[in-house]
Amino acid sequence: MPTPRIYGRTVAQAGRFVYELHLLRHLSTYQSSFMQAVVLTNYGGIENFALADVPTPEPKADEIRVRLRAASFNPIDSQIRRGGDESKLVSSPILGRDFAGVIDQVGAAVTDWRIGDPVFGYCSSMGSNGTYAEYLCIPANIMSAVPAALTFAEAAALPVAGLTALHTWQVSRVGPTASVLISRWSRWCGHAAASAGAAFWRGPIIGNGGQRGQHSTR
Repeated sequence: MPTPRIYGRTVAQAGRFVYELHLLRHLSTYQSSFMQAVVLTNYGGIENFALADVPTPEPKADEIRVRLRAASFNPIDSQIRRGGDESKLVSSPILGRDFAGVIDQVGAAVTDWRIGDPVFGYCSSMGSNGTYAEYLCIPANIMSAVPAALTFAEAAALPVAGLTALHTWQVSRVGPTASVLISRWSRWCGHAAASAGAAFWRGPIIGNGGQRGQHSTR
């Protein structure tokens, strides 16, 4: 008596195939519902970080969701990790502020961005979570396009240092032709301050590299 077959498979093989197909569909649903993230379990040292599966955020009407390609570390991140004052403004156990990535979902009210657009920015407490994760939802109106000349890693290194440097120039209240000394020029904020100043400052800018013998002048 010939062995019964379903689409070329025996009954046992067909049953196994249906089970595996169901398992793959379930796994696909799970993978789309959860993302991996580095979670802070308690304030203190780096030993309190743990890799975990957490729910993937969904964008609100005015938000976009970004699949992160790069994130950077800033001194403020370590202050938050230790429970400093800034930690009071953070609602997510996922830390990190600077990021760059590709939009993979847009909210119903978003018209300026499309899926696939490369973007970068700074999330602070405005995002669904911090940047030590696979995905992040954030208001669309605070995003910037990644410049064509920059990699994702380079773009992710810009926001905190760049905004700090720009804000310093804005509140410095020194005349546009005054001499300016930038301490620790070689550090990222100092370098960003020198670059921003060079764009609109007419006076001399002098930099101290932070180590003996390091200095520069524009």
